[in-house]
Amino acid sequence: MFWFLRNEPDAEQRGKLFLDAIAAAKGLSAAALLMSLDEESREKPRQDGYLLLSDAPLEQAKIIWTQKAGEMFRQDPDSVLGNEHFGSLLHDWQRWQGNNVGGQWLSEVIVQDRALVRVLQAFTSEGQVTRSAIMSPVATSSFS
Repeated sequence: MFWFLRNEPDAEQRGKLFLDAIAAAKGLSAAALLMSLDEESREKPRQDGYLLLSDAPLEQAKIIWTQKAGEMFRQDPDSVLGNEHFGSLLHDWQRWQGNNVGGQWLSEVIVQDRALVRVLQAFTSEGQVTRSAIMSPVATSSFS
């Protein structure tokens, strides 16, 4: 997705394509990764100064993403807890939505013993975040 968007030279069109993709997508992980990378490029500018999204589309993308994440977390907590990217999704939802939305959701979910166990398993299981399809053929990070 990164390289497809990067091939679009017009920043306004690139932002529109990204926003359309987020709105149509069922998943959230790839979009969150691209948005996080773009935020990181603002904090630590790249040598070439390239930003995937201008400020307005990035902020719009966060709004769309947090709305979709909120629906997903509230409507299907079991599915969210089983998602291999649960920790990252929860972190991004909290970071972009604010108002302790992640903590509130967790406090509502863990009142059931089974859910508490699933939350603990989700935070302690080993997963892998791979940026290879997005950024480079070798960039891979593991977490546990």
